[in-house]
Amino acid sequence: MPKDYAFIFERSNKQKLEVFFATLMIVVVLTAMVLVFLTFFQEGFKGSPSFQTLKNFIDKDIKEVTPLGLFYMSFLGNLLFVPLPIEFPFFYGLTQGNPFFISLFFVIAGMIPSYAIDYLVGAKLSRVVFTFISTKKIYKVKRWVDKYGSYAIFGFNLLPMPSNELTFALGIAKYNITRLFVFTLLGSVIKFFAIWGLYVLF
Repeated sequence: MPKDYAFIFERSNKQKLEVFFATLMIVVVLTAMVLVFLTFFQEGFKGSPSFQTLKNFIDKDIKEVTPLGLFYMSFLGNLLFVPLPIEFPFFYGLTQGNPFFISLFFVIAGMIPSYAIDYLVGAKLSRVVFTFISTKKIYKVKRWVDKYGSYAIFGFNLLPMPSNELTFALGIAKYNITRLFVFTLLGSVIKFFAIWGLYVLF
């Protein structure tokens, strides 16, 4: 058989069902564990002085939109499926006297680990996702990502778009992580400089 030939094998329906039920079982078990943890330990955590101190500290920084508060919002807002755009708090923080470069540093510092989590979750779930999608479609999407992925990453981070969901999808596609973060940082930094420019002008 010539070495140039490559065959695409589709998974059987039985394999897809097995993976589906195994995934469902894991989700149910994890959900049950979280509920048990919250039920038995929530009150204990709420009553502890350290928890209250941490809660007050975070509440104060977020409400006053300090640079540290921007870090919290950037980290949480860029986690998968969390609709918390950071552009408006960043602009509001500038109006409250936050230094631009310090605010930019904290926003980027919160964004990088958040996107890393999104990417890793996508990469870990890729086998499950690929089980339910036609392999031919996967290769078609992967070719599109390899060709246009850089433009999509840059555009999503330059504009107020759900770049966390794009990062998750690129994790599933096993997109080059170095290229991902280079274009993510490039688009984000230009965006925040543009916001700063608007603040200075108006």
